Amino acid sequence: MDCLHNLTIFIALWNIIYSILQIVIFAWQTKYVKNRQWEFENRQIPIDGTIDNFQARFPGLYGILTETPERRRINALFALAITSLITALLHLILSILLFYGVSTKRINFILPWFFTILPLIILSTIYAIIWWSGDIFDTQLIMSVTEFVLSLPINSICVVIVLLFFFRIKKSLKSIKHLENVNYARNSLINKTNSKMPSWKNDWNVELSKEFTSQKRIMKQKDRNYDLLHNSYICTSSLPKENSKQLHLTADHLAEHNRILSNEDNRWRYYHYKG
Repeated sequence: MDCLHNLTIFIALWNIIYSILQIVIFAWQTKYVKNRQWEFENRQIPIDGTIDNFQARFPGLYGILTETPERRRINALFALAITSLITALLHLILSILLFYGVSTKRINFILPWFFTILPLIILSTIYAIIWWSGDIFDTQLIMSVTEFVLSLPINSICVVIVLLFFFRIKKSLKSIKHLENVNYARNSLINKTNSKMPSWKNDWNVELSKEFTSQKRIMKQKDRNYDLLHNSYICTSSLPKENSKQLHLTADHLAEHNRILSNEDNRWRYYHYKG
């Protein structure tokens, strides 16, 4: 449990750094793809001036239907870049909440993190794959490969680990490993024969139960000695002198016998000398 807890804290810190990297990357990609869009739009402006700049940038239905595959790819990349940038901003906030929730083991701060990490993994992976569908070189190739590696192989493993920690905190996931020096109460096992219970939970630690029974018996013996001496002292104070002396002597013998059995003589000495 400690290993899983520490690993989840490390994942929360990594996702804070990852969110900042995603914000920087997709802010740069939004500007880059927007410039590419403008380049493709300006190509459609004819020399005779029949279509102006505004009509080229906002082509209308006919212009959209006559888009080239390359321009459609750039438009899809622009939409993905904007969406990923917004998701990365939200993921930064929820990653900070994840770090707080894991540190304090509060399940309500862990659950919202899954609502941003999963879309961010999907969007980043699709963004990289769409770039690979065309001819890319230099910085865009490095960026797309980096996005793919950070999103799918690394963060997918992080999601699985955080999910395991989430179910462990929720107590939906229980260990089947036997815990040493744990004495399971027999009362908790009554009427559970048909349930899916590990076999080691039916084990009864005999030595620990004997030790507990012995300590409980000693405590009862101490309380019995105390009550006996206390009652004998009260009785002797109200009886005649001869009867009280005989009763006190009998009580002393009984107390001495119990003291030898229980190995306890502090209270006996107190009442013996006081009498």
